[in-house]
Amino acid sequence: MIERIVSAGDKVDIERVNPETKEKCSYKSQVFEIMENDEIRIAMPFDGSRLVLLSLDTRYKMYFYTANGLFECMGRVIDRFKSGNRYIAVINLKTGLRKIQRREFFRLEKLIDIDYRILSEEESICEDIEKLFAMEESAIEFPAYRKGIAVDLSGGGARFILDDAYPVDTYILLRMNISLEPGQSEFCVIGRVVMSERLGGKTGQCENRMEFVRIRESMREKLIHYIFREERKMRQNGKS
Repeated sequence: MIERIVSAGDKVDIERVNPETKEKCSYKSQVFEIMENDEIRIAMPFDGSRLVLLSLDTRYKMYFYTANGLFECMGRVIDRFKSGNRYIAVINLKTGLRKIQRREFFRLEKLIDIDYRILSEEESICEDIEKLFAMEESAIEFPAYRKGIAVDLSGGGARFILDDAYPVDTYILLRMNISLEPGQSEFCVIGRVVMSERLGGKTGQCENRMEFVRIRESMREKLIHYIFREERKMRQNGKS
């Protein structure tokens, strides 16, 4: 499947957020070889003239620039070695390649309050979010929501600071305090955890990266329009 989309020589961006400083680190690399079992080899990236050795057993967000378009996935470094004068990292792709539009790729860095709850296995396969709300209303005990903060947002997913780290592939119902259209006070969506790690310091908080699933394309378009609208506001306020 990978070789149908990604080819040796394709450019790839590698992204990770420093858990201590919360700064986003992004490096550019190139696909060196497509292997079996959802594994690829890439050239170790450079930061200017400094070689960056990607950490073993660490997850990175990866963006592949291919002849078929722009694709994203999560990958984990499982090995690294030197071949001739090249330093190589072996990456195991942990999620499927997902095609994204360049507009969807754009991220809005803004703090947004959210309410969330973990979905049961039965709820996680629900195709309609309205059915989830109906299930909540008919439950003997109304499910409890917890508080969190979204720190960046895109048309495809978001990064959240929550009280707990959740396993990859956990499904979470999210309510965000944003208005995508007149008369709407919140945006509700199902997120699937693709990466989770505990932040440094004594806060006990955790960073959880999620991709939005089962979201109607019309709603995704409204979310993208909201992101660009807010970005324009932020730029205008910065100039004033």
